[in-house]
Amino acid sequence: MTPPPLQDDTRTNLLNWSSQPAAAARTRPNLAASAGTRWRAQVSQGIYLRYGKRTLDLVLGTLLLIGSLPLMAGTAVAVLLTSGWPIFYRAERLGRHGRPFHMWKFRTMVRDADHILQRWHKTNADLATKYEAEFKLQDDPRVTTFGRFLRKTSLDELPQLWNVMRAEMSLVGPRPLTETEVGRFGEHAGTLLSLRPGLSGRWQTNGRNHVRYPDRMSMELEYCRSVKLLGDTQILLKTLVAPFHYDGV
Repeated sequence: MTPPPLQDDTRTNLLNWSSQPAAAARTRPNLAASAGTRWRAQVSQGIYLRYGKRTLDLVLGTLLLIGSLPLMAGTAVAVLLTSGWPIFYRAERLGRHGRPFHMWKFRTMVRDADHILQRWHKTNADLATKYEAEFKLQDDPRVTTFGRFLRKTSLDELPQLWNVMRAEMSLVGPRPLTETEVGRFGEHAGTLLSLRPGLSGRWQTNGRNHVRYPDRMSMELEYCRSVKLLGDTQILLKTLVAPFHYDGV
C-alpha cells in the first residue's frame, strides 16, 4: 500500500530546509555527535523491522555478494584500465542513529573530483550552486566515460554489499546521506536516522535524477514511516531490472 503523502506544512518545511545554502546547514549542531536514544523510537518497530529486515540483508546480501564477485572483479579491472588508481571511492556517511561510517563505491569520477568541487566555488559558481541545491549534478563533468556507464547501471554501488554485511547499510533503506544533507531534514532527521541507509530505496527506483530534492526528501521519510516486507521486496525487484532501464539515472 502506498503511504499517504506528507502534510502540506511538512512538505513546506522540507522545501525551506532544502533551499538553504549548504554552508548554513554546516553550522547546525553535529548530528553524529548527538546520536543517542532520542533517535531510537522514531519508527514503529514491527516484527519485520526488528528481526526480518536484518535477516533478509544477511541471507540475500551474502548470496548477492558471492554471486557478484566475478562482475566486481571485471569492473575493478575496467576502472583501473580506463582511469587508473584508485579503483574504489570511500565517502563518509551517517548511518543508523547518526553513527558515521565509510561507504564504498567503484570510482566513477576523476581522481581529484573533491578538489574540483571546492574550486567551483571560485571558478564556476553556477555549478557549485546547483550541486549544493541537489547534492547531485545530472551531467557532472567530473564523471568519467566509464563512470557514466557504471552510474547508469548502478554497478558502481556493488561494493556497498560489504557495508550491508557489516550492518552499516541495508539492502533497502533511505539514501546514505552526508551530515550536511541530514541537517536539511531538520526535526525529521530522527526519523531518517532510525534506519540503516540502503543500497537501494524508493527514490533510486522512482526517477532518481528526475526527482526534485524536496520530493526526494519526502520519499525518504515516507519509506521510513512505512517499512514492510512487501515494500522492500518490490523495491528489490525494481532494482534488479533498473540497469536495463536508463531513464531517470
